[in-house]
Amino acid sequence: MKDNLKYSLIIVLISMAINFSLTFIVLFFNIPFLFLDSAGTILTAAILGPIYGAIVGILTNLLLSLFLSYSHLYFTIINALIGLITGLIARKFKFRLLSAVVTGIIIGIMSASIGVPISVILTEGLSGGTIDGFIKSMIECGLNITEASFIARLIANIFDKVLSCIIVYLMIKKIIFFQKYIKLNNKKEENKDDI
Repeated sequence: MKDNLKYSLIIVLISMAINFSLTFIVLFFNIPFLFLDSAGTILTAAILGPIYGAIVGILTNLLLSLFLSYSHLYFTIINALIGLITGLIARKFKFRLLSAVVTGIIIGIMSASIGVPISVILTEGLSGGTIDGFIKSMIECGLNITEASFIARLIANIFDKVLSCIIVYLMIKKIIFFQKYIKLNNKKEENKDDI
C-alpha cells in the first residue's frame, strides 16, 4: 500500500510537470494546432485510472490559471473529462497503440465540442493563439465564428490529443519507472483475484 501510494504520488507530480512544461514549450515556440496541455493528464489516467487523471486535469488548469492566464480556469472541465475518459478506456482496453489513437480521437472530439462554446462565449472564438489565423481565414471564406472555431478547434484537438496519446503510449512502453508501477499494480490485482 505504501509503495503504491508513493508511486502514485510520483506519477501525479511527473504528469503535472509534463503538462506545465509542454504547455510552456508550445506557447514559447508558438506552435500551431498544438496545446499538449493534457499529455500528463492522459499519462496519469492511463496508469492510475480515471479519478487520478481527472484530479491531475483539474489541478493543472487551476495552476495554469494562476501562473499563466485565468482563461485556463474556464477549460478545467475539459481536462478533467480527458482524465476520466482516458482512464475508463485504458481500464477497459489497456493503453496499446490502437486504443491510444482511438482515445485521442474521442477526447479530441469531446474537447472541441465543449471548448468551442466556452471559447465563443468568453472570447468570441478567438483565444489569441496560433489557431486564430486559421479561424479568421475561414470567417473570410464565409463561415460564421462558431463554425470556423469548431472546424479549427476540432482539427487542432484531434491532432493534439492523438499526438499526446501516442507520446504517452511510448512513455509507458519505454520508461522503466512506469512499467514497474504497472507490474506492481497488476500483481496486486492478481493477488485479489486469488482470494
